[in-house]
This record gives sequence, C-alpha cells and structure tokens, in this order.
Amino acid sequence: MSRGACDHVAMVENGNSYAWLPDHQLHIVGTLAHVDGTIDSIATILRDLSRRGMLDVIYRVEGDTRHLIVENVKPIPPLVPRLVGDALNQLRSALEHTIYAEVELLQGRALTSAEGRRIEMPVATTSEDYERWLRDRKRPDLIAFAGKSDFVDRIAALQPFKGSEIADRHPLTVLASHTNWAKHRAPSVAATHVGQVNASDRRPRPDLLVPPPSVEPLRGGEVLASAPVYPAVQLDVWATPTIQRPHSGTWHIVMYELAFVETWVRETAIPTLIAGTTDVQKIRPGIDITLGYQELRKALDGADIRTAFDRNVSAMRAEGSARPGLIQLLAIRADSSERQVIEWWVDQLDDESANGRFERLAAAASDPRSISLALAQVRAIALNAYRNR
Repeated sequence: MSRGACDHVAMVENGNSYAWLPDHQLHIVGTLAHVDGTIDSIATILRDLSRRGMLDVIYRVEGDTRHLIVENVKPIPPLVPRLVGDALNQLRSALEHTIYAEVELLQGRALTSAEGRRIEMPVATTSEDYERWLRDRKRPDLIAFAGKSDFVDRIAALQPFKGSEIADRHPLTVLASHTNWAKHRAPSVAATHVGQVNASDRRPRPDLLVPPPSVEPLRGGEVLASAPVYPAVQLDVWATPTIQRPHSGTWHIVMYELAFVETWVRETAIPTLIAGTTDVQKIRPGIDITLGYQELRKALDGADIRTAFDRNVSAMRAEGSARPGLIQLLAIRADSSERQVIEWWVDQLDDESANGRFERLAAAASDPRSISLALAQVRAIALNAYRNR
C-alpha cells in the first residue's frame, strides 16, 4: 500500500480530518490563506470597478438602425495585475516550499545552500524533459530524487505531459508562464473584454445583432450591438476584466484564471506532493492569518471552506439580483416608512443570507398562497429586527 493510501486509511480511522497534512507541512495553510486573501482583494477592486462602469458607450443612428458603440474603455487599476502577480507567485512558492520541506524530511537533515538550489518545481511538457530535469544539478544525490522514488513519481504526476489536457493549458504551465513573466519581464497584462450584450428586459430579440466577441481587448469605436431604431430596445453591456497568458497570448477572465490555478494547487498539487493522493480533505482557504494559533489544526477545521472566488460569486449574485429582488418583493404595497425598514433589513443581510432568502421567495412565487404567507413572515422578521436594532 502506498504512503498516500496509508495516510488516507489513518485519516478515516482516527477521525483526524487532516492526518494527511504533517506538522512539517503546516506552513502551507498560511500561504494558501494569504493567496485567498489576495484574490479576495482583487475581487473587491473589480466589483467596485464594475459598479462605476468599465465602459462609456454611445448610440449612433444610421438609417433605420441604431448602433451601440464603445466611446471609451476605462483603464483597469494598475494594482490589479500586480495583485494577480502576487497571488500567482505565492502559489508557485507554495509548491516550492512544499517540495523543499519534503526533501529535507526524506534527507533526514537540513539541506546545504548548494543542495537547496537544486530544489524547484519542474515544468515538463514531455517525459524526456522530466528525465533531463531529474539528472540535472546532481539531483540524484538527494534521496528524494534518487532512482525511482515515490516522491519522483508524485512530482511527475503533476507535470503537463501527464495531464489529460493540452500541455499549454495545464495549470502548471499557466502558473509558470504567469510567474516567469511577472518575475523577469513585466507586470501581467490586464485588459477589458465584452462578456455579453443583451436586452435589459431579457426578452429574446431576433432583431438584435451582436457581433461575435473579439479575441482582442475592447477599443473605442467598436460596435457592440445593432438593432432597429423602432421599437427601441434598452441594452445591458457586461464588460469583463481579463488577463493575458504570456505563453499563448490568449485572454482569460481574471477571477476564473486565478480560481483555475488556485484550485489545482490547493486541491491537487499540494495533496499529491505530500500524500501521493487527492483523496484527502481539502485544505480550507478561509483561515484568518492575522491571528496566531496555538492549535492550527483546530483553527483549520473551523475555517471558511469557501474560496475568494466562491465569495465573489455570492457577492455579485447578492448585489445584482438578490437584494434588489428582495426589496421589490417585500415592498409590494408598502408605504414609504415600511419600505425604509425593508431596505435597511435587506442591506444588513450578509450575501449568503440575501441569496438564500431571495431564492426561497422566488421558489414560492408560483403559488399565490405560499408567496403571500412567505412575504408576510419575512416582513415580520424585518420589522422585528428593525425594532431590536
């Protein structure tokens, strides 16, 4: 039975959810939490940018057709690509630190400075590349890299040539590309793309013509949509902050790119390097590292399991639909003072609560009796909370 399998059995039998994470690797908890906090900061900046509007648009009429045109693209704050670089560099450091700690454990002593320089996470697109990396810098002199060790197999399992996808799209390739560029060339390149254009009332409009999205960032003068002058249609434009992969030149939504790499590092790479398996409990990212902990494992058990990406999705859903929807539903036939109470109550709900309340009310909307009762109950809750504030 492999070491990873043994650890998993012990984890289940002993009821210790993090038995697979040994003491010499607990440092990784803080690094992943730091990454999560950095991504959370990026999400906050991007939500604020979206609120203020990422584009200025104008309408231009030509004959019977009205075109929606980009007048100006507002610049993405320089802090965003730099924070992206910080998060990705910390993720790469997480891999390097994990490997270093594991090599020292297997070696049975602290590594010398010369030995330490041999420690890194390779990025091999072929098995031949990986074999050359193993032989380079006298790595076989270290126990961890000697012969066909289990640790060598664990690192190999994470290489792009081992993946089921194209090597250029492998999370490790993407991570290395971003971090090499940010370290040696320049900050990551961020730009704005158009996500989608649709009618504000969400009704199908066969006469609405939306050009295929460009692979290049938005520029002033681009036509986003065209429709007949009459009947007039109000349009919503969803602009998207993106980041460019240096090795491929392709553009990807910032938050999705970060989640893609972070999830792989936390859920696949770290468990594979340490335990030889991904069949372990996921490291919770939401631990507060501004605090010190006597028992980090217990603190980890109580940490938020949601990632910054998850929280951002929840925040956007709450802001974009749940809070406005709750106010609209609850304020039906309400006078001005009652509406103020409702708005106060909705505003003080956290994102998860707002989303949950709205989903439950929306589900009851098909039954007049159920929705009437549900609205009365929620209004009573809001009024009671306001009185006891």
